[in-house]
Amino acid sequence: MTDKNAARQAIFQEIRDGGGKVTEATTPYRILYRLAKVKGIEMNGSAVRIAKLCGVKQSVISVKAKQIMWDYVETGYLKIPQEFQMRGRLM
Repeated sequence: MTDKNAARQAIFQEIRDGGGKVTEATTPYRILYRLAKVKGIEMNGSAVRIAKLCGVKQSVISVKAKQIMWDYVETGYLKIPQEFQMRGRLM
């Protein structure tokens, strides 16, 4: 599937079929979080916290989330990076 809009809609439909809620205004990280939740994969729910823990800007996390979703559409395999699975608090 090369059409990004069709790919996005396919991901939205999969989330909705799994009982999740998603809209066009939902951020890429939040979409990935909800997709992972539907698939039964644990993920940190906060892109801001991940960005702070990794020492990068939130936009970098968003771009990475988009890439993971497109890879999922192409391969059918959802691979969540270890840093997205980190949980905990900043000191």
